[in-house]
Amino acid sequence: MSLYRFIAADQPMDAFSVGIEVLSENMIRVDEERNLEIAVDDRSYSSVYTKKPYVMSIQFDQFSNIAEDLLAYIRRQMERHKSLVLWSMWMDEREQPEKRAVNVEDLTVEELGWIYGIEIYEHPQCLKVYRWSR
Repeated sequence: MSLYRFIAADQPMDAFSVGIEVLSENMIRVDEERNLEIAVDDRSYSSVYTKKPYVMSIQFDQFSNIAEDLLAYIRRQMERHKSLVLWSMWMDEREQPEKRAVNVEDLTVEELGWIYGIEIYEHPQCLKVYRWSR
């Protein structure tokens, strides 16, 4: 088993593209320095935790290498999404997740670090990012 991170949405998300290299129809690699891989999820792992139909896996070695770019990406996505859910879990795990929610206006690198910057995995985590709608 390995750590699995993903972002889920109710509608398609834009590509998270920071110096991308297309590896295949469903996978890209963002510059070697960041060691970041983004892929369209086949929902085999994420379906346990979310019913949202659009899922993008996000795998990286160092959160600090992508933190600012990921924050900017999520803020851009939230211009047209009501909410996104960010997950961190072990593949095939069925444990109860710890959940938090944050308005996109209050989203910070520290909030993202809570879910994607963890150094020692303890349990599944979910961060819901939402915007107020009128």
